[in-house]
Parts: sequence; C-alpha cells; structure tokens
Amino acid sequence: METYLNTEPWIKEDYLLPIPWRQVTLPPKLKIAIMWSDGVVTPHPPITRAMKEVAKYLSEAGIELVDWKLEGHDECWEIASGLYYEGGGKYIENLILSGGEELLPLTKWIIKENKYVKYKTVEEVWDASLTFLQYFHLLKSK
Repeated sequence: METYLNTEPWIKEDYLLPIPWRQVTLPPKLKIAIMWSDGVVTPHPPITRAMKEVAKYLSEAGIELVDWKLEGHDECWEIASGLYYEGGGKYIENLILSGGEELLPLTKWIIKENKYVKYKTVEEVWDASLTFLQYFHLLKSK
C-alpha cells in the first residue's frame, strides 16, 4: 500500500481522497473477528470450509479470534434496501420489461415485495440517508 500511495493516485483519479501513507504500528497481540453469517446469507460450504481453515492458521499463529455477531443488521438492511431503489424500483422494472425480459424471482422480491422499497420524495431520501449514516457511525464507534 505504501508503494501504491506514494504514486499519489488521487492526482489522476479525482474520486480518491489524497491520504498519504501512514506508518502503522500493530499491537503486540492481534484480534480478528470472523463473521460466519450475517443472519440473512450463510456462505456456501466451500467458503465456510476455507474460512475455518484460515481461522485455524490464524489461531495457530497466535492471533486471537472472536465470532462477530452483527448488531442492528436488520435495521440497516431496512434503510439501505429502501435507499437502493428510491423510485420504488420502477426504473429497474421498466428497464427489464422493456428489454423483453421477465422479472426473476429475486428481482421481483426486492423491488415489488420488499416493504421498504417504495417511491420516496427528495426529503424522505435525505432523511433515510442521514438516519443510515448516523446509525452506521454509532455502530462503527462501538
């Protein structure tokens, strides 16, 4: 990362923040959290097997492992899923249908059956965005 950041990529890529490399001092004992499932999606067995193998090697290397249990995931999902489709999913639906395609079950579920996906006014989008950012900040500071 130091080599990459020394090239100052933000000069050519204006969406990057100009944050130079900072030397990092690791604590004497590392602790890593592992999220085995978010309560909604569980990784496929080969992914879980690979995660267990990595966890075994990390543990053998003296790194402390903890299971990461999500807090507030449902509320974040409610807000975020509504923000993904601020227009109620109509644009996506019209785009798919105008191409002669049909709505696949998961697409139908997310834009037609998800009670958080609905048309929002600009003010509602601002409020939901602010709520999401505030909630994320609170979770991050724990």
